[in-house]
Amino acid sequence: MKTERNAAVVDGYRAGKTLAELAREHSVSRSMIAKILRRTGVERRRRGPRPGAHADRDAQIVALYRNGATLSQVGERYGISKTGVRWILMRDGVTLAPMGPRPTRTPPGA
Repeated sequence: MKTERNAAVVDGYRAGKTLAELAREHSVSRSMIAKILRRTGVERRRRGPRPGAHADRDAQIVALYRNGATLSQVGERYGISKTGVRWILMRDGVTLAPMGPRPTRTPPGA
């Protein structure tokens, strides 16, 4: 029975299920799922969102910042901290404005 469960855990993990999903499905703890994966030689995925999971959001964050929004404004809009916004911008190679108030842009034709 355990062998069948272990095979199902490995198959589920390789299919993209998380440890939490597998633990609920098999009525065991996440640490037990991790132990099964370790004992069967399955390489664990890195933690955090799957690569590209927030690609659209991150592109919008970059565009907003480049169009004059502050880290705080962008963070409020997307429900993330200024530090989180800063990390996204730096990861995407955006040059950050100096600390302090940003100059306001004059709308065209004003």
